[in-house]
Amino acid sequence: MDKLVRLMSVILGFCGLVVTAQADESGARMIDSPINGFEATNIELVINSSSEVVQVVTEGCELCASPRFLPSQGFHVRVGREEVRANNFRRYSGMPGTVMVDSRNGFATSVMFYVQNEENGK
Repeated sequence: MDKLVRLMSVILGFCGLVVTAQADESGARMIDSPINGFEATNIELVINSSSEVVQVVTEGCELCASPRFLPSQGFHVRVGREEVRANNFRRYSGMPGTVMVDSRNGFATSVMFYVQNEENGK
């Protein structure tokens, strides 16, 4: 009888754990990211005298709610997979790419410029 009670306790405990896990909505939120990517034919980085991005201006962005975004804290710029240093921001400004925007506050979290094939001029 004790073995049966223990077995039932384990089964009910497991089922309770499964029900709890299914009822937890935080897992679903982790799948749906608040960060959205918007492609633009031209992304201009407005830079201050300290080489900090103070605004991101897009052109040719059909899905953007606004053509202008303020950068978030921790904003960064990439070309392909490579991080771009502040002293090279002007080199890539004006190129096509993707602006990553936090839908909770509308700030740009990053810009990813497309890799240009220098050999073919693309």
